[in-house]
Amino acid sequence: MSKFDFHLNNCTLEEAIKSFYDDNPFTKELGIIINKIDKGSVSISLNIKHCHTNVYNITHGGVLM
Repeated sequence: MSKFDFHLNNCTLEEAIKSFYDDNPFTKELGIIINKIDKGSVSISLNIKHCHTNVYNITHGGVLM
């Protein structure tokens, strides 16, 4: 079973969401924090740093997902 399968099977929705962010190198590198998980929504936060911006000093679209 791959990590992707774990995100979809044999766990609660909260476990799947936390595992997705914890096992994802990109979200870990960005510093994304899960604030709250509710039925139908997830609240996350990120402190924007210079490395998250583009040449115009605006947060890069890839960071915003």
